[in-house]
Amino acid sequence: MSGQQPPLYKFVADRSGQSSPLAVLFVVGFAITSAGFVVSQGGDAFDETKGTATVSLNEQSMSKFDAEASVVALGSSDTRTVPLGDTGDGRYEVRDSGSWIRVEHRNYTASVTNTKNETVYNESMGAVVYEAGSDTIAYEGGGVWRTDEPGNTVMVSPPEFRYRSGTLTMPAIEVAGDTEGAAAGTPSATVERAETRERIYPNETSATGNGVGAPYDDTGAEYDNPVQNGSVAITVHSPHYAGWADYFRERTDGTVSVDDANNEVTVVLRTAGGELGIFTPPNAGDSIAVPSVSQNGHVVDKFKFWLETDNANSNTPFNNRVWGMEYTDAEQRFAFVINSDSGGQCNGGTYSGDFRLTIYYDNRTSGTYQAFEGVYDGSTASDPTIDVLCNGGGYSSDPVLRVDLTSSQPITYQEPVDPSGSSDRPFQSADNSADLRDPVATNDHAADTVGGDDTLNAGETRPVDWVTNHYVAYLAPRFTLTTEPEPGSNNANNNQNVGVEEPASQGELRYDTGLGNGFIRYLHVTENEIEVRIAA
Repeated sequence: MSGQQPPLYKFVADRSGQSSPLAVLFVVGFAITSAGFVVSQGGDAFDETKGTATVSLNEQSMSKFDAEASVVALGSSDTRTVPLGDTGDGRYEVRDSGSWIRVEHRNYTASVTNTKNETVYNESMGAVVYEAGSDTIAYEGGGVWRTDEPGNTVMVSPPEFRYRSGTLTMPAIEVAGDTEGAAAGTPSATVERAETRERIYPNETSATGNGVGAPYDDTGAEYDNPVQNGSVAITVHSPHYAGWADYFRERTDGTVSVDDANNEVTVVLRTAGGELGIFTPPNAGDSIAVPSVSQNGHVVDKFKFWLETDNANSNTPFNNRVWGMEYTDAEQRFAFVINSDSGGQCNGGTYSGDFRLTIYYDNRTSGTYQAFEGVYDGSTASDPTIDVLCNGGGYSSDPVLRVDLTSSQPITYQEPVDPSGSSDRPFQSADNSADLRDPVATNDHAADTVGGDDTLNAGETRPVDWVTNHYVAYLAPRFTLTTEPEPGSNNANNNQNVGVEEPASQGELRYDTGLGNGFIRYLHVTENEIEVRIAA
């Protein structure tokens, strides 16, 4: 083997027809060139690997900084010093501008025609940033983000933003510090609490000179929980907006929108509104909103009224009176009406007389209407639909008319006694010539079927509770109830119905809201400012 020529040597010699020395020079030159190429490429790969390792090490350092900064920002310590990683070809610096966070309560007045938005909070977040080439690692908003190009961000550690079961907790962390220089080598960062934590929401008043903060601009109301009406929107403007967007999508079921042109992301959480609960019936002609009714069928647990009389000195407090409420829109109309007979009176603490309850529904497209009606003894009963508490029953010193639209008493599907009546009667059909729909299918919800029967014919009965739930399910998820004027009353007595004093009365409406994620009931926002100094 010692006398055998290398294949490349022999190939060159044979092809060139030259002597052995020339072949030797060619092989040597090729070897040197190849070695230089390998050294060059290997050096580039080594530099790239070294750079990637340096960025990764500083990513870990920034995560440690995040943990220590949160301890200071959220009040467990006044100051902490954190060693940072070897910066390599990069550097650390503090930036107090370039990113901000805004919290808005949109349409807090729940108006259809004149919406009002309240800016609850709007401040710069600031950041501690490590930059190396196209890679940026930033502590911002209590989280750590890594970005290598616009719109391409990954979350290293989550921000101080927590949403769970309708509660949003947002300790907004502001970073301030020396923004003039930058540190390289192996610097350290000192974190100090700059100001005492400030509560933004809930709060009675915290408005700054630009009008941001409590109280609400249009109503003067304080910031209070649960959050009512409209929606809450959180907008982040940041070079790392894409990472914030991913976080909002993963951690909430809110509506997330991204504005790439402006480096912004917004998440919107609808206010739950919650059940209506205890309320004061509005005066004649006025309305009250019923928010966030679950659309899962029969969800009303309680719908009651305690109506005070304005005839306190009479033993016939509700004699020959009519009181009712209705909801009307372009597609449907719902109403309930209570009529008392002319002979009812309180005698020895007991009411003698009957009341007629009419529940009316019209989908305004079929040319027919649906109605239930029942007559009930006004004396106190164990399960009353309508009765009179002559001594006030603990609700008042005056007689009280008690109405329970969720009682188990039967009510009959039939034409009302006077379906045309006065033009003011809530149960009057928009078309006086309309007929009672007979029969009517009642299979919209599983709870609609009674005893296996999903068809309703005139003369059949259902419990009052069933009827109320059946029609409220059509109105969900949000509707209003308007107190109707008593026929012939001319809105007397300061817009109150004769016989009923609405401001002294009380109603109660409780139901399942069926809320999941994407809703907000409780909002907690605090401002937490820290000062950061970076030194080599």
